[in-house]
Amino acid sequence: MKRGTTLLSLIMIMATAPLILYPENDTKHTTGELIVEIAKKYIGTPYRYGSGGQGAFDCSGFTAKIYGDAGIPLPHSAMAQFDGGFKIDLAAALPGDLVFFKISRDRISHVGIFLGEKDFIHAPSSGKKVMVSSMDIKYWKIRYAGAVTYLRKQ
Repeated sequence: MKRGTTLLSLIMIMATAPLILYPENDTKHTTGELIVEIAKKYIGTPYRYGSGGQGAFDCSGFTAKIYGDAGIPLPHSAMAQFDGGFKIDLAAALPGDLVFFKISRDRISHVGIFLGEKDFIHAPSSGKKVMVSSMDIKYWKIRYAGAVTYLRKQ
C-alpha cells in the first residue's frame, strides 16, 4: 500500500513541477494580465508602418499580434479594432483593454494596450519604438477617442 501512495505522490509532484519551475505557466493570470505581460516583452521593438511582427510593428499590428498570442484574433486596423470591441468608459478600463486616439483628422488612427492608471503600451510612430506612455500627457489627452474591451461582455 505504501508503494502505491509513494508512486501517486511522485506523480502529483511531477505533474505540478512545471508550475513551480516556470511561473509564467501560472493559470491564475487573467487574460488582461497575460496580454500586458506579452506586450511588455516587445518594449523597444521598432515601429514600421503596416507591420505586425517579424521585428517591427505599427500600432494596430502590435495590438493584433499581442491579442493573437493570447488567443484572441483582431483585425490589423485601428478602426476595425475599435468597431469590433465593446465600448467602455476609460474609468472602467482594465489592464489589457484597448485605448484609441484620433491622430489623423477626425478618425480613429492609433491604438494601444491599457496598462492601468493612465498608462498604455503602443507602437507610436516612425522612428520610434514600442513604449509605455501616459494618457495624462497633453498630446494623448486631447487625442483620446475611446476604449474598448474584447475581454469581457458589457
